[in-house]
Amino acid sequence: MRLLPGVYCAAGEPPGLDLRAAAVMHKDPGAVVLGAGAAALGWWPDLAVHDLLVARTGAPEPAPMFRWTQAMPPPEHIVSYHGIRLTDPPLTVLDLVPELGGEPIDQALRRRVATLGDLWGALRNTPNRPANKLRRRLLLDSADEPWSEAERRFHQLLRAMRLPWRYRTNHEIRTSLGRCFVDVGLGQLKLAFEVDGYSYHSAPRTFAADRTRDLGLALAGWEVHHIAAVTVTDEPSFVTEAVSQLAHRRAKLLGLTPPRGGQCARPVTSEWPGSTLLG
Repeated sequence: MRLLPGVYCAAGEPPGLDLRAAAVMHKDPGAVVLGAGAAALGWWPDLAVHDLLVARTGAPEPAPMFRWTQAMPPPEHIVSYHGIRLTDPPLTVLDLVPELGGEPIDQALRRRVATLGDLWGALRNTPNRPANKLRRRLLLDSADEPWSEAERRFHQLLRAMRLPWRYRTNHEIRTSLGRCFVDVGLGQLKLAFEVDGYSYHSAPRTFAADRTRDLGLALAGWEVHHIAAVTVTDEPSFVTEAVSQLAHRRAKLLGLTPPRGGQCARPVTSEWPGSTLLG
C-alpha cells in the first residue's frame, strides 16, 4: 500500500498514526509533525487525529491522510519522540487552541506536560500569528490552572464573585487517609468545591475513590460540595449564589467574620496535584 511517493506499507487495515509518522520521517528526516498529530503521538494519546499535519520544506506531493505546510516551527520548539520529530507540548497546545479552544491548555496542565510559564514562552517565541489574541486571552484565563472547561468556567465565576475569603485551586489537603486534592478549597473555612463531569466521575473506581476521599475530608473537618459540570456551564447564576450562601453559612457556623479590607480579587497561588488520593 502506497503511503507516500516511494514509501509503502503492508496492505490491510488503514495505517495508524505511528506508521504514518514513521513514513514521513523515512521520506524526509527534517520534517516535523504538528498539531493534533504531535499531541497524540507525544502526550495526548486519546485525541482523535484525521489527516496528519506535517511541516516540510519544498512543495510535497499531495497524499491521502496527510496535510503539508512549509511553515516550519522554531527550532527550540522541536523535539524527537521515538524517532519522530514533532513540536513540543507548549507550542502544540497553542497550535490547537484556534480549533479546540481552552481544552488543550487544560489537558496539558492536567497531564503536567507543560506549565503556564512554558505556554507563555511559546507564545512569545511565535509572535504575529493569526489567533494569537485568542491564545493570549485563554492563557490569561488559565491563571488558576483549570483542568477542564467546566473548571475554567467555575474559576471565572469565583473571580467575578470576589469572595472575602481566599481560595486555592487544585488545593492539597492532608487527611487521615493520606493527601487528597479538591478543585477549589477555602482553607480558612475548611470549605471545598468539586466540579464533576459525568463521564469521568461515573466510572466505578473513580466513584468509590471520590466517596472515600470525602469521608477523609469530613473526618478532617472539611465540608465538601459537588457541583455537576453541566450546572456550572448552564446555570452560572445559581452556582454563584449557592457558593456565596454556602461560604457565608460556613463562616457563621465557625464564628468567623469576613476579613477587614474588602474582598479578595485573586486566589492564592495554585498547587500542582500529584494524585487524587494516596493511602
